[in-house]
Amino acid sequence: MAKTKEAGPSPRAELTGQIAAFLRECGLDQVYGCVEGRDPKNRYRSVTFCRARTVDGEVRVYSPGFVQVKWQDGRGGKQSVVLSSKQDALDFLYFAFVACDDEAAQGVVDRSGLAGECRKLGVLSRKASKKRNK
Repeated sequence: MAKTKEAGPSPRAELTGQIAAFLRECGLDQVYGCVEGRDPKNRYRSVTFCRARTVDGEVRVYSPGFVQVKWQDGRGGKQSVVLSSKQDALDFLYFAFVACDDEAAQGVVDRSGLAGECRKLGVLSRKASKKRNK
């Protein structure tokens, strides 16, 4: 008798669920909640997040080693970073949107090893936004 492999969540689906739970715990589910989804061509799984009048964003999980975070701040500034692990993604989300620590968030991007493939940060916190608009 042949053994059958039990169908469970894919690594992308599992990681997306963990990220969604983290975003909910951190209060980044205001307004419309954290909505999990899938690309129509099945290239990535995604989860959206928001904080009222401050930030709207999306985390795209292409693989456990390639996670993209895209967001738009309250003034319309769009940003995107690519991270190389689950822990880097969770650390970045925490430092960028919960602690509002630009330097720590940039440190996560730098240590992720994909810093050359993403735009540098600069409009994460209210302090950085004020400097940019002067």
